[in-house]
Amino acid sequence: MKKIEILNRLKDGEKMSSVAKSLNLNESVKMKTVLDGCPSCAQCATRTRHVDVVKMERALMIWLEDCISKKIPVCGNLIKQKALKI
Repeated sequence: MKKIEILNRLKDGEKMSSVAKSLNLNESVKMKTVLDGCPSCAQCATRTRHVDVVKMERALMIWLEDCISKKIPVCGNLIKQKALKI
């Protein structure tokens, strides 16, 4: 019975956290119980990343691979210094 109530409340647009609080459920437990039992109501969340972040990550990987191949030690401070110069 709770499962149907949860599904109806979610369908009506109520947030998962408020449904979980009102029923004294841990949100992650509720999600596992309800969404695993009803895949048609599951929602997929996607997050787009800014193109500049993607380019920066690629450049960082190339730089790190180059440092590794040349056996240059790399630390967090060195990465920060390089990032500030860009």
